Amino acid sequence: MASEPATPGEPTPIQSGEGRPEARHPHVRRAPVWVLAVLAVVGAAVLVHRISDVIRGRPVRAVVEADAGEHPPSVSDPRFLEVVQALTGTHLEPGNRVEILTDTAVFQAMLRDIATARRSVTVQDYYCEPGRLGDRLADALVERARSRVRVLVMGDGFSCGRYLRKVGPRLRAAGARVAVLRPVHWYALHRAQHRSHVRSVVVDGRIAYTGGFGFADEWIGESPETPPWRDTSVRFTGPAVRRTEAAFLAAWAEATGELRAGAGFLPPDSRTGTSAPKTGTVSPAVGATSPQAGSPDGAETDSVRAGLLVSEPGLGTTAAERYLALTVAGAEHTLHITNSYFVPPPVLVELLEAAARRGVDVRLLLPGPRTDMPSTRYAGQAFYESLLGAGVRIWEYRPAMIHAKTLIADGVWGSVGGINLDNRSLRLNSETALLFHDRRVGAVLDSLFRGDLARADEITLERHRERSTWDRIREKVVRLVAPLL
Repeated sequence: MASEPATPGEPTPIQSGEGRPEARHPHVRRAPVWVLAVLAVVGAAVLVHRISDVIRGRPVRAVVEADAGEHPPSVSDPRFLEVVQALTGTHLEPGNRVEILTDTAVFQAMLRDIATARRSVTVQDYYCEPGRLGDRLADALVERARSRVRVLVMGDGFSCGRYLRKVGPRLRAAGARVAVLRPVHWYALHRAQHRSHVRSVVVDGRIAYTGGFGFADEWIGESPETPPWRDTSVRFTGPAVRRTEAAFLAAWAEATGELRAGAGFLPPDSRTGTSAPKTGTVSPAVGATSPQAGSPDGAETDSVRAGLLVSEPGLGTTAAERYLALTVAGAEHTLHITNSYFVPPPVLVELLEAAARRGVDVRLLLPGPRTDMPSTRYAGQAFYESLLGAGVRIWEYRPAMIHAKTLIADGVWGSVGGINLDNRSLRLNSETALLFHDRRVGAVLDSLFRGDLARADEITLERHRERSTWDRIREKVVRLVAPLL
């Protein structure tokens, strides 16, 4: 039976194959379009990534000596520092004072130092969100700006935009300058993959901080049920501060077109600086649900040989790639790595496996179920079987999200910073990390590492092979887009 004609002014119903009007549910009809759109975006991103790889060239696959049969210098070999300096551009100088700070202790020390600023404060971060911690930072900066201290605040355009829009007017009204680095625009999506993942605070050009910290409430605990993120940062004075401030000023020039120079930000002598209170170093997190491991004496160490690694994306390999390859190849006894986002490029997997096979005790401490990025965890787990089979040992942290990015080789060489073990940090992002060559700093970090392992679950090869079919499928699917994570 034919359908009745539609009332004038009403849309004509769409007829199905049997003459019945189909229900009009735009969200149902458009679902396939959204799926296709998502697939198209992912496909385009993968294509851009592949083209970028062709332009950049090959990643570091091996570290070799000029003469056959020789091995690259070990991290304890005096030649090692010369090689690192030459191949990464990092100036490793003695005379630095280094303090390892965990969890909320970094914010306590940082806010105290900002309150003492007399000439300048520069702040740069990748991740900032409105909240209690962000408000405390803004309050401290406003107070200093009103006291005629030069205050420059800069955040990445992808992850700090909302925070800067909220606090920016108040900061500017007080006399501070605010800039957004690499804002995301629809007409410049080809540049959107190159983020600034740098985290730094410099006070008077003499005291500096770097590490994994962000200015968001995840770092101090969003609620009684959500423990603060476990993180590790470093406060330092000495020659390495100058490089940290210079890296900020170069990024500021990129964001604003202003290249700032002079003693206001780069004082002639950066080898002196006041020390943060001893109670703020390697301390338990304020409000933590479980205590930190006991820390050895010497959490604050003088005359440390250290330098700031600055890694920028571009043609060829990055400084971060070269540093990591040299370090893994140079480890002889132990390699202890804590990292928050582990989606290693295949070449890094090969380097870690080669280290384990030559007898190095390679241990990875990674996020567990409390990760804030489950997809990244699944992608990383796709590499577990190969790593475990080669002798690498893996732990997943239980109590909270672990956001630290630390590395210690043979108890003497390593880094604290913001570099993740993924394609984004190693090839696409701007990154910094404090490199050090000092057994006292190594001992502090190794002690923290052992304490964290006590609150983590070891993933053995047998246990990993018992995972569900769904877990295996999920790993394989997410691994397809691993270079984009």
